[in-house]
Formats: sequence, C-alpha cells, structure tokens
Amino acid sequence: MAKGIFARMRWLLSLAAMGLTIGVFAQDPVPKQELRVRSLIARGEAYKAMRRCDHLLLKEPGTPRYLVLRSAALNMIGDHRPALRDARRAIGSSPDDPEAWLQCGIALQALAVFDSAEMALRQARAGAFAGDAAYHLAGVLMRTDRAAEACAELDGLITGDPASARAYRERGACHAAMG
Repeated sequence: MAKGIFARMRWLLSLAAMGLTIGVFAQDPVPKQELRVRSLIARGEAYKAMRRCDHLLLKEPGTPRYLVLRSAALNMIGDHRPALRDARRAIGSSPDDPEAWLQCGIALQALAVFDSAEMALRQARAGAFAGDAAYHLAGVLMRTDRAAEACAELDGLITGDPASARAYRERGACHAAMG
C-alpha cells in the first residue's frame, strides 16, 4: 500500500515537473520582442524601432506595450501628434502604465499643451520612469513660469541620485530663472 502511494506521488511530481518544463519552453516571445525594440530605441534607431512596432502591432493589434514603444520612437524623431495618439491608445487599454503616461506627457509638452502635459507627467512619476518624468515635469513647470516648483522637483531627483550632473544643471537653470 505504501509503495503504491510513493509511486503515485512520484508520478504526480514528474507530471508537475513536466508541466513546469513545458511552461518554461512555451513562454510567449513578447518579452524578447519588447527587449529588441527597447534596444533599438536605446541605440537611437527610432525608425527601425517604429518599423518593428508596426510589424508587431499587425500581429497583435492594439497591444499597449508596442503602442508605448512606438510612441517613444515617434517622440524621438519629433513626430509628436502620432506619438500622442499611440500613447493615449495605450493609456485607454492600460491606464496604470507610467511609461504610457510619460510618452503622453512628452508629446503634450512638445505640442505646448502644458496643463495636460503636467497632469500626464505627474501620473508618470510612479514606477521605473519617475526620473524621466520629473525632468520633463520640471521643463513644463519652467515653461509655465513656475521655476520654484521646478526646482523642488529637481531637488527630489538630486536627493535620490546625488551624482546626477543633469539634475544639478537643470536646477541651476531654475535658480537662474528665479533671479
């Protein structure tokens, strides 16, 4: 009787291990594709990243990750209206995505819609893109003659990363604007 229980347990364990192995090998290739697009963007190859996103969006229409990445590529080349459209579509599907809010804010800032850009960039401050959002938010605050608020935003960045030369440079510009 005990031997039968152990045999059954071994069978269940091997079945679970086989399921785990199948799960590992059957993972969706989306993260690999996303990393590839991110790599293109990081290297400054915005047009290649856009073409890759277009191809991926043909396979998976409306996928928020690819819309956000295409929006980032469009913002890189200064094509802000389509970037805004893609970012808004991504936000519609995934309203808690800080990267989508960041790309939306960048596009709105470039289009000089500062009140909406500020709101979007404040939404983007959560998560991994907080630093980028803070820089852009400080830029919006400077453009709307709120240098003291921009300095406070940059002070928060400096507190988090005291070695950030960019934050010190931007904060210096804020202080110069305040007089």
